[in-house]
Amino acid sequence: MAHPVRLLCLLAFFGSLHVAATSNERENDQQALLCFKSQLSGTVGTLSSWSSNTSMEFCSWHGVSCSEHSPRRVIALDLASEGITGTIPPCIANLTSLTRLQLANNSFRGSIPPELGLLSQLRILNLSMNSLEGTIPSELSSCSQLQALGLWNNSLRGEVPPALGQCVQLEEIDLSN
Repeated sequence: MAHPVRLLCLLAFFGSLHVAATSNERENDQQALLCFKSQLSGTVGTLSSWSSNTSMEFCSWHGVSCSEHSPRRVIALDLASEGITGTIPPCIANLTSLTRLQLANNSFRGSIPPELGLLSQLRILNLSMNSLEGTIPSELSSCSQLQALGLWNNSLRGEVPPALGQCVQLEEIDLSN
């Protein structure tokens, strides 16, 4: 009779570990979004819902899409044409379930953070029509699921990293202008 009790205790223990891990992942997503917002200026009024002080769940924040299954994780950040100014901070790479990052037609400046290469689920990366400078980070080749890369109309220079050839899913790349 003691075995079923032990089994129930073990199940409860591992269940609580899963809940704790889920809570940590969601907390990491929220903190990554708040870190991202902290680097922005311009018309960030569109991001006024992005606050840890509100009762609104971050999956309801403007431009944020989350997965349907539990745990609900950030899978897309769509902030194209929002009049946003600032830099793209490395902490965005903490959104480890991100599949789509759309930041086109804003005024992002600085370089493309090499940390974006940590986003192994990323399929679409669109940073077009900004004021980004520097080179294309070779670390983007670690985004093995990448299907579309839009970097056109920036101030990037240098060669396209040969390592991008490792992105066998890449179907579309636009580096014009």
